[in-house]
Amino acid sequence: MTMRRFLHLGIVLSVLLTGCGGTAGEDDGAGEAGEDPQARAEIEQRLEEYLPVLATAYETGEIERLRPYAVERVMAQVEKRVSDLAGSGMVLEAELQGLVLEKVHAWGNDFAMVTALETWDLRHYSTGSRTLVSERLGTRNRVQYQLKKIGGRWMIFHRALEQEFDEPS
Repeated sequence: MTMRRFLHLGIVLSVLLTGCGGTAGEDDGAGEAGEDPQARAEIEQRLEEYLPVLATAYETGEIERLRPYAVERVMAQVEKRVSDLAGSGMVLEAELQGLVLEKVHAWGNDFAMVTALETWDLRHYSTGSRTLVSERLGTRNRVQYQLKKIGGRWMIFHRALEQEFDEPS
């Protein structure tokens, strides 16, 4: 097992184990995990900066814009999705309408697991003609993030859609 995989497994196990004793965001009294107001504010600001850049990357295909915010693996995932869309003759235009951090569970001063509720206006256009193919306004998604502080900045280590709500609010 590589050191990177071992570290990732350790992060996941740590989250699972610390989450078993109470709700996310609760401090276990040991000071190792829980709600850290400073980390929460930094992470919220970071995601507010990242998500519009993510939207631009989907629309333009300029994945390199994500580098200051996300690790290589996350960039590769976005690149694959953009490529899949292009392969089907479409481009996605996304506009962030709202971000609410539901849970922030930080530990060790440089790891965090975040659950966020994101609201997006999504428009799919055909490549070339820019003909509107579909439009979903007010789409709400619950998204799970893993973040790691690298060089003093929170970096998106993993992003996964947990739940997509059927009815926009």
